[in-house]
Amino acid sequence: MTAQVIPGSPVAYKGNQDRMLLASAERTATTRSADQVNYHSRSVIVTLDVTAKTGTPSIALALELKTANGDYVVLLQGGAVIAVGRHSYILTPGGAGAPSGGAYQELDDGGDLVFPGGVNDIDLVVGLALPLNWRVSVVHANTDAITYSVAAALMI
Repeated sequence: MTAQVIPGSPVAYKGNQDRMLLASAERTATTRSADQVNYHSRSVIVTLDVTAKTGTPSIALALELKTANGDYVVLLQGGAVIAVGRHSYILTPGGAGAPSGGAYQELDDGGDLVFPGGVNDIDLVVGLALPLNWRVSVVHANTDAITYSVAAALMI
């Protein structure tokens, strides 16, 4: 498929995209992705995949807007992640809680959310559109080693 140019847009229309923001690696300190540029997507699913840990690490993922003056503003702040597993975070217009204002149910363990249809790795949904310039930060609460990757799925 040939990329289409949307009138008034500085780049060719790309449709949905998958991006690896942080490749899998053992880390002991706060890590940030490179700045990301979004031209056409309204929503993003960011997935933090923790595959190993040593000791009692604690990390938290944040999605940050980069402002015109170069500062960063947190748009989405996940809770503490202390165990191996997959954690997904959604930034999408339509209201907090669930995509398009849909219903969700918290699990008894206070962990993931369950959406109708069985989507169950979702930790947090924030009702905002994906900005032009953004990045992901994974903040470490201590220096215990934890292995993880962060990927993003941008959706129009």
